[in-house]
Amino acid sequence: MIYFKWTDKTGEYNEGIPSVTYYELIDEYVLRQLMLIEDRWVGSNRKDKEFEYYLAEGKVTLKDINSFDGDISMISKDEFEELWEFHCSAHLELWRKSKEDYTVGMKLQGSIEVLYPQGMLIKVGEYTLALGDYEACVQNSSCKSLYPNQLISGKVKGYDEVNMWILLEECKIVN
Repeated sequence: MIYFKWTDKTGEYNEGIPSVTYYELIDEYVLRQLMLIEDRWVGSNRKDKEFEYYLAEGKVTLKDINSFDGDISMISKDEFEELWEFHCSAHLELWRKSKEDYTVGMKLQGSIEVLYPQGMLIKVGEYTLALGDYEACVQNSSCKSLYPNQLISGKVKGYDEVNMWILLEECKIVN
């Protein structure tokens, strides 16, 4: 795992607003990403009103990282986790409510919001996101491709406490 931060002092990528973005990189994919912009945090685990789902797309190599404009520096896993926990603390109450509303074994439906390296993020309530396995869903369905806004059913198998996502199994496309 590689952890680093990128400081965009000029705001070149955010309409002139300086920002600092933190990355967790595993096997050349960004799994978690966090940006501090104008005293607010934007995390890859939640949809943001302005930035939507904020996660780097595709593979990211060390060569790519070194080509970023701005200041790049490696950070420790502990530093990243501390910032991630701070960001997530603002969502704790809603996360607790999500776990109360969607208990293990419960069947549910929702629509695909975005496809991430971890799987497909599915919106199952006003503030609740679930993670389903893309490949398993395709195998369980007659349609062989998935895309945003498709209706998916699945069963709660557990919780991803780090990202605050409901974990699903037995996912399939609802026809």
